[in-house]
Amino acid sequence: MSPSVTGRVGRGNPADAPAASPAAIALANSVTTTAIQDRAAAILNRPLTAEELAWVVERFFVALDETLDMLIGSRPKAPAGDELDKLLLSRGQIAHVWSVEDVLEVRPDLTEGEAWFVLQLVDDQKDASLGITWDTLTEVASQLYPEERGAA
Repeated sequence: MSPSVTGRVGRGNPADAPAASPAAIALANSVTTTAIQDRAAAILNRPLTAEELAWVVERFFVALDETLDMLIGSRPKAPAGDELDKLLLSRGQIAHVWSVEDVLEVRPDLTEGEAWFVLQLVDDQKDASLGITWDTLTEVASQLYPEERGAA
């Protein structure tokens, strides 16, 4: 009998973060090693070995990173600095802009896709009385993607 791995997979679970979207929750709840084993058993008529399961999980997260990176490339471009300033002025507004690069400044180990997800969660959870700070970016990144023990 091959070994079985159970439990949730991944480097942090976005669905555990407050205010996660229903789609993120559904995805995270469906990606368990038990669910992967069940699907594999239906296809292969046997459970996956521990090595096969590790490969499937790794491929899932590579594909997820590639998808997030693709989505970043397809997101609408913000107006150029002068255009944005004119737009805000015409509306009587100001804006402070945080970017993927800012998240990567505090967590260079993340991919652009992961950094974009951090920004989206920061935006969803923002508290106007506290604002968004470098500490906010660091904290949300750590909640979503805990750093490995012993990492610098």
